[in-house]
Amino acid sequence: MLAGLKSAWAVLATLLVILAAFIARPLFVAAPAVDPDAPFNTERAYQRLVRILGDETPHPVDSDANDAVRARLLNEITGLGFDPMVRDDFQCITGFGLACARVQNVVFWVTEPGPDAVVLLSHYDSVPAGPGASDDGSGMAASLEIAHLLSQRELDRPVLVLITDGEETGLMGARAFVRADPLVEQIRAVVNMEARGSSGITALIQTSRPNSSDLDVLTGVGRTAVASSLNADIYELMPNDTDMTVFLPLDIDAANFAYAGTPAHYHTPFDNLENLDLRALHHIGISALRAAETFLGQDNSEPESQMMYTDILGWFVLILPAGWGLYMIGLGALAALFIFIRTSDQRPSWATLQAALTPPLALIVGLGLAIGLTMLIGLLRPENSFGGANPWALRGVQTIGAALGAMAVLSFSLRQETAHRLTSAAWIWFAGAGLVAINFAPGAAILFAPPLAIMSLVAILVGLGQTSIARWVGILAAFVFAIIALPLTAVGEVGLFIENAAPFAFAPLFIVLFVIPHLSTIEAGNTAARWAPTALIGAGLVSFMVASIFVPAYSLDAPRSLSVLHISHTEQSEAHYGIRASEALPDSLTRFADFERGRVSGLLGTTLLTPAPDTGLPEVTITPLSDTIDGSRRNISFHIQAPGSDRLWMPIRNKPALLALSLRGQTQDLNGPANFACYGRTCRDIELTLTLDATLEAPELILLAFTHGLGPESDDLQAARPDWAVPQHWGDLRLVRTQFPLDEAGQ
Repeated sequence: MLAGLKSAWAVLATLLVILAAFIARPLFVAAPAVDPDAPFNTERAYQRLVRILGDETPHPVDSDANDAVRARLLNEITGLGFDPMVRDDFQCITGFGLACARVQNVVFWVTEPGPDAVVLLSHYDSVPAGPGASDDGSGMAASLEIAHLLSQRELDRPVLVLITDGEETGLMGARAFVRADPLVEQIRAVVNMEARGSSGITALIQTSRPNSSDLDVLTGVGRTAVASSLNADIYELMPNDTDMTVFLPLDIDAANFAYAGTPAHYHTPFDNLENLDLRALHHIGISALRAAETFLGQDNSEPESQMMYTDILGWFVLILPAGWGLYMIGLGALAALFIFIRTSDQRPSWATLQAALTPPLALIVGLGLAIGLTMLIGLLRPENSFGGANPWALRGVQTIGAALGAMAVLSFSLRQETAHRLTSAAWIWFAGAGLVAINFAPGAAILFAPPLAIMSLVAILVGLGQTSIARWVGILAAFVFAIIALPLTAVGEVGLFIENAAPFAFAPLFIVLFVIPHLSTIEAGNTAARWAPTALIGAGLVSFMVASIFVPAYSLDAPRSLSVLHISHTEQSEAHYGIRASEALPDSLTRFADFERGRVSGLLGTTLLTPAPDTGLPEVTITPLSDTIDGSRRNISFHIQAPGSDRLWMPIRNKPALLALSLRGQTQDLNGPANFACYGRTCRDIELTLTLDATLEAPELILLAFTHGLGPESDDLQAARPDWAVPQHWGDLRLVRTQFPLDEAGQ
């Protein structure tokens, strides 16, 4: 009985260590403190950014505020002794319609111009909702400081700084540079700096393929950037882009860096200088400087190969040939299978089958609990982003829920199974998961291959009869998996948000399966000792569940997104406030006015609407200029005048008669639902040509003209919005809705 109690305490203590590590996993990817002795001078970079952003007015593409930011940026560059150039272009992007903007990229040489240049890449425009101190003011400030540092050195290759415009409207500045700027022919490597939050550690989110030369940027002293071939693959599978996306097809070396802590500040007014964490600026600065130095020192004479890689808690980076992944996982699977057979009964038995099925059953129950409880909390909470302000609570539910499910299943099997038989079965299923994962994300091999390689040594020890030593080597393999998985799951949670992070609980769940059987020496009849750890962590799960249900969902560090539309109509007299929200409005807004759900023609879905005063904006005029028919094609040109607007938007939903859009000589053929968009002051006075099928009835179209921000007539509504609810992305907008007169064009 005493041995059983000691075993129960050992199991409980180990469980607590595993659970604590994964509940506190953000600590393993904390940004390093600012090092005042580092070559990158963080304070100097920050002060430049303060001067460039000025009064911190949001400065989207082709706006007066963006002109002011660019002027201050040019002044800083000139003050550093460089000769900046402004590339003025009108760029359109096509694909699902036609979207255009005037962009003005800023570019300058740090060295004498020349081929094989290393580019420091960032962007200076912001979204309309916020001043963009992090996204991408920090990248811009880091570029200037790195340029200053490199200008003091003798360099083997030239350095070019490119600070693009229009990144937030579809990478338009980068696209204009690659399409038309002659400097593009001189690029050999690109270091990009981005942000999706206002704090956090810097991650290397993307490289070129093959990547062996690129990964040299992770070498050197100090806290390395978080880096993983698995996260890089996941990033490429997600619908996320940075300016680097446009440069990768040029066959260049690439290092794409970003930080993403406090992600709720992203694209909001809270992305400001006050909230910019200097540790994040410091880390992206030293990471990008190291990358630039690395690329400058390469001669690119050696052929490249594809590698899998991961940082080990920021201490160093493990880099292995990508081709080894399949063999290491396969060898580990065979080693685990050997251990399973060697430690099982000679004849097939129910116990052997039970051991083989314990891991998948534990995965089903454990992940089912983690995901199911997260969904249950979501049903009980009225908020959409219910875990952002206190992610520790929901992370605890997911982690403990997965471990509880695993322990509940193990508690049955521990009565009659040997430790090696249970753990080897878990490693077999783990290897199977790895073989499946690398078919979708080849970089995932780095998560599975290293710990499975250690299992080959465990198999040798078991074959030699050294089962006691083999037990500790097996625990070592689990530890290796843990130190790889901790930063991976921490970064993944930030990328997907905590409400979607329950599947990451597979990591602590597998560690429970790998380790706990080795620590349990409980006799078959000692039911209390066998179930005591499970019961205790179950009590912990209840505590975290209660916390998850009642902790605040929003705070100043995790604000709710709540943008307001002020809608008027050219053809109608009434105006409305509109809020597009799938959760209940804050009480202060419902006290301000009665909002009712309705539809606004031209906008998808429903909108919460209430009557409002007139916006005070001038009407939009659409004047037909020409209407010609060429065979079955009808071409109609219009003069659009939208005084004071900042964006034109025309949704095209199932309009088979509309064949193409043309603006300033750039044309997009239409094959289905699409949009026309034009951003900035240039779009206030344009000529747009629509090509229609003359044999079909002309469709009805709506033109939406948006102006950033609300006017003084909306001060009372803005005062009623709580400080933890903020506009995001496009921000608050005044909208003038106008009918597009296709049927009347030829009259």
